[in-house]
Amino acid sequence: MRSRRRRAKFEHHDDLEDEVSRRGIRRSGRDHGAQHEIDLHGCSLESAVRRLGAGLARCRAGGKSKVLVITGKGYGSHGGRPVLGPGIERWLRGSDAQGLGVSGIRQVRGGGAFEVSIQRSRG
Repeated sequence: MRSRRRRAKFEHHDDLEDEVSRRGIRRSGRDHGAQHEIDLHGCSLESAVRRLGAGLARCRAGGKSKVLVITGKGYGSHGGRPVLGPGIERWLRGSDAQGLGVSGIRQVRGGGAFEVSIQRSRG
């Protein structure tokens, strides 16, 4: 029987930063040279796509060129089959993501995240 980790819900980004500091957890964006991270754990595919689109637009507007998109490996999914990772990868390879400046993606962290390259906005 596989144990399930309890995932804390944080009301504010500052609460998450405090928890990260308290536990000594490394910021995952630094593992792969990403300038920002978007964590999609616990989202449905539909809400994850909305959150990702908005996050990538903010990153592009802010001049960030590398973003770590965390999906998790899908061990907590119904039936143990990942849904979020494959769905997000399809979206990142599609025209909507290209319209937001996505120029490349690569799987990192054993398939639990994607490093996304973003082109600078023209203008």
